[in-house]
Amino acid sequence: MRSIGLFWMFCLTVQCGRAQPYSRLDSTFTFASASDFLVLFQERPPIQQSFDVSRSVHLSDWQRVPSVHYGNESPKGRAFFTCKSAITQTVWLELTSHFIDTVRVTLVRPDTVIRYRAISYPDLALVPDLRWPFLPVRHPYFVFAISLLAHQPTTVFIESCVQPGDHLKFGVQVWEPTHFLAHQQQDTWLWAFFVGIFMMAILISLLNYLLDTQLIYLYYATYVACLMLFALINDGWGVSLPPWLQWLDSRYAYAYCLNVGLYSFFLFCRRFLSLPPLTVRNWDNPLWLLLFVGLMTEVVRYTQATSPGSSSDLSYRIGVVGVTGYGILLVYYVVASLRRNTNPIPTVFLLAAILSMFLYY
Repeated sequence: MRSIGLFWMFCLTVQCGRAQPYSRLDSTFTFASASDFLVLFQERPPIQQSFDVSRSVHLSDWQRVPSVHYGNESPKGRAFFTCKSAITQTVWLELTSHFIDTVRVTLVRPDTVIRYRAISYPDLALVPDLRWPFLPVRHPYFVFAISLLAHQPTTVFIESCVQPGDHLKFGVQVWEPTHFLAHQQQDTWLWAFFVGIFMMAILISLLNYLLDTQLIYLYYATYVACLMLFALINDGWGVSLPPWLQWLDSRYAYAYCLNVGLYSFFLFCRRFLSLPPLTVRNWDNPLWLLLFVGLMTEVVRYTQATSPGSSSDLSYRIGVVGVTGYGILLVYYVVASLRRNTNPIPTVFLLAAILSMFLYY
C-alpha cells in the first residue's frame, strides 16, 4: 500500500522537526543561585497526608529526581523546585504527562504563600476560563502561569494524585511564554500533518473498497483509523474532544482501540503477504487474541470498579501477554510469507513500515 510509504515519510519529517527544539528560558531566569537547570525533588513514600509548605524542608525526606515517578507505589505525590528571576515576569510551568488526575500548585516566597486551586484533568477541556486565571492556555498537559518577583527566590510545590492502582508520573518543564507558544504551534502543526496523512490514507482505502470491494482496503482503513485515534488520545488530545465523544478519553476506550487496530492490521497483513484465507479453527487467527484481550480488559474494568487499586498488576500482565501474542503472530506471518512467496519485496516493505512506526513512537 502506498500509504504505508507516506507514513514512513511522515516519521522522517517528525524526527527532523524534533531535532530543532526551542529554547525554553532567557538569561533573566535561573533555577537556583548556582545552577542553570531544574533541580527537582520528590517526597519519599509514604506521602504525608498534610504538608505545611511554609515550614523549612528537610531534604532527607525528599529524593532528587530527573522527573516525578512514583509508579504505583502511591496514588499521591509531591515535588518541588526553587527558582528566581532577575526581573518581575511570568513563566509557564508544564507537567509533561497526562498520567495525572488532579494537580495543585503552591508558590512559596520569602513574604507570602500563594496556593492555586486544585485542577482535575477534565477541567483542561474548559481552559482558558476566568475561574482559573493561572491556566493560561488550552493544552493536553497541565500548564500553569507562575508569577515571579525580581530577585525573590520562589519555591514551587506540586501536589498531584491519580486513582488508586494507576501510575503517577510526569516531567517538569519551565517555559518563557513566547517560547512555549512557538513550541505548541510546531507541535500542533506536526499533529495536524499526522492526522491529515492518516485521514488521506483512510479515505483512499475506503474509496478503493467501494470500487474494488476487496476486504484488504477495509482492514487497512480500520487499522489506520484505530492507530490514529489511539495516538491522539494517548498523547492527551482527548481533552479537545466534543462532550459527546468524551467517553473515548479513557484507558479502556483506547485499549479497545489498540486491540481492534492490531486485529485489523493482522488481517491486512495476511492479505498483503498473500497468505491463505483463515478459518475459525486456525490457531493463527488473530480473532482469538482480539477476544482474549477484550475479555481481559473487561475483567480489569470490573476489578477496578469493585476493588480500586488492585487491577494495576493484572492490566500490566494482560498487556505483556497481548503484545507477546501479537509479536509471535507477526513473526509467524513473516516466516510463512518468505517460505511461501518467491518475491520477498512485500514482506520487506511491510517490515520497513513497522520499523519506522516503532522508531517514531
